[in-house]
Amino acid sequence: MADETGSLYWYNQRWYDYTGTTLEDMQGWGWKKVHHPDHIDRVVKRIQHSWDTGELWEDTFPLRGQDGLYRWFLSRAIPIRDDNEKVLCWFGTNTDITDQKVAEEKFRTLADQAPMWVWMTDTFINVQYANSEVLKYIGISHYSEFTGHVWQKSVPAEDLPLVLDHFKNAVENQTYFEFEAQVKNAQTGNYEWFYMKGIPRFEDNTFIGFIGTAINIQKQKVQLDIIKQSEDDFRTLTEALPQLVWVTDDKGNQLFSSGKWKDYTGIEPKGLDEWVAIVHPDDLENINNTWLHSLATGDLYKCNVRLKSKTGKYRWFIVNGVPILDNDNKIIKWVGAFNDIHTEK
Repeated sequence: MADETGSLYWYNQRWYDYTGTTLEDMQGWGWKKVHHPDHIDRVVKRIQHSWDTGELWEDTFPLRGQDGLYRWFLSRAIPIRDDNEKVLCWFGTNTDITDQKVAEEKFRTLADQAPMWVWMTDTFINVQYANSEVLKYIGISHYSEFTGHVWQKSVPAEDLPLVLDHFKNAVENQTYFEFEAQVKNAQTGNYEWFYMKGIPRFEDNTFIGFIGTAINIQKQKVQLDIIKQSEDDFRTLTEALPQLVWVTDDKGNQLFSSGKWKDYTGIEPKGLDEWVAIVHPDDLENINNTWLHSLATGDLYKCNVRLKSKTGKYRWFIVNGVPILDNDNKIIKWVGAFNDIHTEK
C-alpha cells in the first residue's frame, strides 16, 4: 500500500519472501531497487502519472527475486478515495505472469514474421505489443512509443471519431470490434486503408486487454473504386443507347436493366411474372427454351420476340446475349440487348 503521494509503506509477506528484502529497504521508493534497469525509467514515468492524476495504474515489468533472477509481473493499483473523491491511499497487487510472458515471446517471434499487423493492448487500449509490420508502417522503433498521440497523428481527422468510438465501445463492453480506417504510411506520407479487428483477452475470467490484427486493403479499395467507376460508365453508356440493355448472373437472375426497359414496357423485368407480362404469348415458349439452352451450354443467346409496350401494343425485337467469362473460362454473367426490328418485320 502507498500513501496519497505514492510513497509505499506496506507489503505483504509474499513480497518479502520473493524479493528477500525488508520494509526498511522498500519504504517510499525503495521498490526501485528490485526493478530491472532496462525498465525502471519507463515504470517510474508511468506510475508517477497515476500518482499525479489519480488514474488507475497498470503495467508489466520484471522484478528481481532473492535468487538474483528476474520474473515478469503484472502490476495494478487503484486509489482509495474519501467522500470528496480525494485520494487517501493506493492499494496495489503484483501478479507473477512469467509463464504467460514466455508464451507471449514465442507468439511475438511468430507474429513478427506475419505479413500483417499484429498487436496486443491492456484494458485501456494502451499498446503492450506491436509486431514489426506495425512499427515499420507507423514509423516508430518500439511499441512503447505507440501512444494515443501517435495514433491521432496517423489517422485522418474524418476517421478518428469512428476509431475512438469502436475502441470506447469495446472497452466498456469487453467485446470484439472491427472496422475500416485510413492510416498514414510514415514512409510515403500517404493514407492507406486497413481492415482492423480485435478480440478481448481474458485470464482466469478477468479481462486483461485485446489482441488484434490489421490487414492493408488499399489495393482492394482501389480495385473496388475502379469497378464502381466502370459500372457507372457502363450505366451511363447504356442509358444513351436506344436498345433495351440487360445483365444477369450466370444463372439468369437479373442484375441490371437499362432505363429504356421501363420507358418502353412501363415495368422492370425482375422475374418470371414481369417477363410473362411483356412477351407475346406465342413467343414465350420459344424464347424461354432458347434462353435455357444458352444458360446450359454457354452458346450465344439470339432470338426474335415480340415485346408489349406500356401502351399495350407489341413490337418485334431481336435479342442478342453473350456470356462473360472469368480467367478460368467460367461464366460469371450474361450481357445482352433487345434491338427494335419492327420496321424491318
